[in-house]
Formats: sequence, structure tokens, C-alpha cells
Amino acid sequence: MRRLRKSAGDSVKCVKLLSSILRTQVGEDEAPSPFLQQLGTLEGMTTEEIELAQDIALLTADIMDEIANAAARGNLRSSAVSIAGIVITAAAEIQDNVRWSSMT
Repeated sequence: MRRLRKSAGDSVKCVKLLSSILRTQVGEDEAPSPFLQQLGTLEGMTTEEIELAQDIALLTADIMDEIANAAARGNLRSSAVSIAGIVITAAAEIQDNVRWSSMT
């Protein structure tokens, strides 16, 4: 088993790096990356399904960033309310997008 460093700074940098990689791979909101589009096409996904996958990936990155910020502040518990707000807002938006795409 690998030894993990006990430095909060290193953990924050790692989470931020992973979040950046995820954002780069899926693209900006409303503009899926060519990489994500290609993967989705290979999996037989519709445009709406690809956009939904992107929304979920970006939500994950937002949650990762909030956890990293809370760790940098030295209080992970403080992130619970912020994460709940992020999820509630995103869930409503994702649900609206799913409803809209099912109507077209």
C-alpha cells in the first residue's frame, strides 16, 4: 500500500488538479468537449445524454472544489452546507434540462 502524505496543502492541490482535469475533459457548460462528444458517440448516446453526463461531471468538479476550499480553510465540516446548496441548485437545473429534452 502506498503511503499518503499528511499535508493538507498537498491534498488540496491534488483535488484541484483532478477537478481541473475533469473540467478540461468534459468542456465548458453548454459546450461539451470534442473528447466527451466522441466518447458519448462511441457509447451510442444522444446529444441530450452527453449534455446530461457533462452536467453531472461539472457538478462533481464543483463539489470537489468546495471540499478542497474547505480543506484549505482547515474546516471540512464547513463545506456541508455549501455542498448541499450546490447539489440542490444543480439538481433542479439538471431536472429541468431532462424535462425540456424529453419534450423535444
